[in-house]
Amino acid sequence: WAFVLVSLLHARRRYHVVYVHNMPNFLVFAGLFPKLGGAKIVLDVHDPAAELLADIRGRDLPPWGRRLANAEERISISFSDALITVNESMRRRLSVMSPRPVSVVMNLPDPERFAPLEAFRDRGNSEWIVYSGSIAHRNGLDLIVRAVSLLADEFPLLRFRVIGEGPALESVARLAEDLGVADRVEFRGLVPNGQIPSLLSDAAAGISPQRGGVFGSLVFSMKVAEYVALGLPVICSGIATMRHYFSDDELLFFEPGNAEDLARAIRALLTNPAAAEERAARGLMKLDKLD
Repeated sequence: WAFVLVSLLHARRRYHVVYVHNMPNFLVFAGLFPKLGGAKIVLDVHDPAAELLADIRGRDLPPWGRRLANAEERISISFSDALITVNESMRRRLSVMSPRPVSVVMNLPDPERFAPLEAFRDRGNSEWIVYSGSIAHRNGLDLIVRAVSLLADEFPLLRFRVIGEGPALESVARLAEDLGVADRVEFRGLVPNGQIPSLLSDAAAGISPQRGGVFGSLVFSMKVAEYVALGLPVICSGIATMRHYFSDDELLFFEPGNAEDLARAIRALLTNPAAAEERAARGLMKLDKLD
């Protein structure tokens, strides 16, 4: 349908550029007729196809599936005239597949919507930790629930707010029930992006528990960038891409997939809020340099 629509519109408008956002990569072929007419094709690769498909399945792709996914990506890249991706880890990955230069254009928060909240936030005594984003196994919300359970006796006021929806919602809620911390976990559902800052305004920290692996290691967490833009202390999974852009002096990292180490990070943040605020300030300065 995209091929038909772009072809018909090109007959009337004579496009100079066709910009394609994956997935799938093969949407570049929707621009076949414009390309034959001299238009340039730009492919913006946000997600690595083979790695994401394997992550969704919960196991590696069969050899034929990986070969097919890699072939789809290579052919699509070769058809395009310019290649864009979202972070340095993805740039390195794509550079192995294509001799063409790869430009990085990062996903970063809208500064008019996500600005520091110090003017109206009082998180001095807060023990809320907040996650905003998709609720999927790869995003690790079960790890936060387990960490809250481990810390329940030590921090009786500790609470966890979840903003978003996703396929793992029921399993995360069920885990909270099984561990006896359902009363500490608040699900706010899907909300407009503009409402997220107010739902983070009373939080001690924003949290990103992304699992590692071949897909997770390539992820730059947009939610982390939003937390940092709001001046919020951040607890973050120590995946490779996040460690490339931020240091231990800017984010409080924990070992990916390790609920006990996540509990250690939450404890460190809650028992030393001054250090958390200093990290948040340095993180904000780093984010400004990424813009």
